[in-house]
Formats: sequence, C-alpha cells, structure tokens
Amino acid sequence: MRRFAPSSFGTPSALLLAVALCTALLFPGCTAKEPPAPAGPADLTKSPLYSKYDFGEAGKTINFATQPLAVPEGPLGEAMARDLTLQGVLARLGFRIRFHPFLKGGDINFFMDKGKVDAAIVGDMPTLLMAAKSAIRVGGLAKLGYGAVVLKNGTLLEDLRGKRIGNAPGTTGHFTILEALRQGRLRESDVSLVTMDVSAMTDALARGEIDGFSSWEPAPTVATATIPGTAKIFRMANSSYLYFSRPFVEKNPEAARAIVASMIRSVRWMRADHRNLMKATGWTLSAGNALAAGKYGASAEQIASITKDSLLDISGAPLIPPVHLRDGGPLQAEFLFLQSQGKIPSTVPWETLRSCFDTELAKSVLSAADRHGLDAFRFASDSP
Repeated sequence: MRRFAPSSFGTPSALLLAVALCTALLFPGCTAKEPPAPAGPADLTKSPLYSKYDFGEAGKTINFATQPLAVPEGPLGEAMARDLTLQGVLARLGFRIRFHPFLKGGDINFFMDKGKVDAAIVGDMPTLLMAAKSAIRVGGLAKLGYGAVVLKNGTLLEDLRGKRIGNAPGTTGHFTILEALRQGRLRESDVSLVTMDVSAMTDALARGEIDGFSSWEPAPTVATATIPGTAKIFRMANSSYLYFSRPFVEKNPEAARAIVASMIRSVRWMRADHRNLMKATGWTLSAGNALAAGKYGASAEQIASITKDSLLDISGAPLIPPVHLRDGGPLQAEFLFLQSQGKIPSTVPWETLRSCFDTELAKSVLSAADRHGLDAFRFASDSP
C-alpha cells in the first residue's frame, strides 16, 4: 500500500510554484482578481435530471450526494449506498438515508447551498469552494489520485503549443493544464483552452474538435485506451473528500460518525476481496450509464484499477494526511489558485478553509472499531 508522504502530492514548493503561473509575468491574463458579480446561475432544482429528486422529510432524511462518473468516488459512494449496517444504525437514530447521483461537484455544492444535501463525496476544488464559505466540515479522504493532460499526436509538453485543449475552468483539470504549461515553459496564450464539461472531453477529442484535454479520472484513462495516438503527457496529484453540511454535523454528530464508519467499512470491504471491488464497479457502471444516457465510457477493469490505485492502496485512508493542510501544502496551493481565478474572494484567509477539515473525526471512529462495526460487512446486492 502507498503511504502518505509529501511527495504524494508533489513537493509543497513545487505546488506553490504552480500558483506563479497566475502572475502577470507568466500569464498576463491570469492576474489575481476579485470574483465578478454573480451572473445568476441556473436553477438546478428545475433541471430535467435533478427536478425528479425526492429529498424526503426534513429532519428525518439524510441526503447523500454521489458522483458515479468519477473514480474512485463512484465505487465508494455506490458501496456506501448498499451498506446495510449504515442503514440500521441510522434507523436507530431516527433517520433514513437517500443517495442521489450528481454529474459534478459544482452541482452538489448548489444543492448543499440550498440545504438539500447533507453529505457528499466531492473533489478537492468543490470542497475548497464550500470551505471558503465555512459551510462544511470535512471528515475524510476519499481519493488520492492524479489528473492528467491528454494529447493526441504528441508526447512532450512542447507539443502543446498551438493546440486546442479541453478545459473546465476553475477545476483541478484547469490547475493541472496551467502547471503543465509552466513546466513546459509555455504561456497560456501558446494554447487555446476550450471551455467544456469533463463529460464531453473524450468524445470531443475523438471527433477532432480538440487536440487534447486536462481532466481527472476516468476520462484520461478512457481516452488513451480508446483513441489511437493519444497519450497522457503530464500528471498532477489531486484528492477528494467526504464532507458534511456544517449545520447537519453540528446537530447530528452521531449520524455523521455513522457515515464516516460506512466510508471506512466500504473501503475495507472492497479491499478484502477483489470480487467485492468488482461488485462496486458494476454498480458504478449501472449508475453512471443511467446518469450519462448509457455513455459511461470506462470499462469495469479500468474503474477497478483506478479505484485500487487511488483509494484502496492508500495506507491510512480515509484519514486526512496532515501534509495536505500545512502551510505551503497542496490544498493551500489550490486555494491560492482559486483566489487567482476569482473563485474565492481575496479577503478569505487560508485559515478559514483549513479550519473546516476535521482530522479527528475519522480517528475517533477508528479508535472504536468494534462499536462502529467497521468489519461488519453487510452490503445489499441491489440498490436499497
């Protein structure tokens, strides 16, 4: 198993150097700025997908947001959704839990802002955006993996020059492509960043609408496996977390501990037997195809391999490694990037975000393993 170390996320100094790509010297169009005035974001409660969601009776229903299209977030969420031990503990506390699939972390944040979502597994950038509002409490690490810059007909960073690169602004993928350009001694103006959702990038590359993209898994693995002449030319570490709405965890600490216990139990269950991992992979494919109209893209073997590498083989998961939170660490580098992009106001200090990460919650559950039934593997075969 891989163990946490500063090198797991790159050296802090290297990551902070990534923020330098947003200086006037390297990228004149990327200087720090205040967030623009709100442009009236779409009301996702009226979307064809999310308008169908039933969030249940307030105070009696815990709504948990999952991301089947992300790996290993998908298999982890699907396993937790079938954890009968979790359902039993919450029932004794007077709750029913409902799991809702979402397309991306930004959508989850929208519903948490609306008070509809109580807990979620979300990537590092959406987590930091909610932490900047002091709206959440982060309870555990759900992934320590990599994003990648994928390029067709090129293998070197220099080959990015003049290319059209798919990019989702303000995301881990955006952070990754800018750092790739910095290390390749290229300017942002040397490429054409094409704004698009991550879910559209692989198909756009296959159709020749873009020459490459920067994204998190499984898109890079799918693209390199299915599109001839495509390679991952740059990788950069990223992470995902289990977070709770602050009002929920403050009012229902025992329910929050039960959910953290389910997260640990689900990781142990998938580690214990490869057949369990493949079950979770199958559930993820089913949920992902339902969410993406049958166009998940990744194979069961790809999902299982990514899940193993970025979660199951991480020694200590889901404990949040201290290196992530220290001054000069990877999350502070991402925080500074988000500020440079106007996603977080310059008046918000790093300490505000760091204080949202609870490094003791998972430890308290692990220290009472028998009481929380961490090895009580009772997972339903079908959706609850």
